[in-house]
Amino acid sequence: MVYSNSDWIQAIAKLTEWTSRGKVTWNSTEDYANEDSESVKKAFESVVGSNRYVVKEVSRQEFYDSGPSDFYWQGPYYSFEVYQKIHNSLEYTHIATAPTGLPVVRDLFKKVVSAFAFQNGALDELLKQDVFD
Repeated sequence: MVYSNSDWIQAIAKLTEWTSRGKVTWNSTEDYANEDSESVKKAFESVVGSNRYVVKEVSRQEFYDSGPSDFYWQGPYYSFEVYQKIHNSLEYTHIATAPTGLPVVRDLFKKVVSAFAFQNGALDELLKQDVFD
């Protein structure tokens, strides 16, 4: 058996809802599966139970017809990865990546960016009534 696109959509939508409600929090991370053909712009992680979830914004290498060394970066694209805690360890191992092109992954990323800014008080100083008094 394998997870269908519908399973991925349902699970990621649930994580997006939990993020909206503040049930899960996110941290910036540089600990994720890295591919040579990707350039990660920003990535966030959240731990729920024994799983660690990473959502990231990436650009991908696209090649010109002129040769294998001629490429450009295309994007943004969004990726969602699942890591599972290794038994009796503090480490996680990569176990799954959502199918590419699911709009729900982009939606989660955008929600996470907003939630992360709120968690870290991005506007708190500006919203104080007497900032310059």
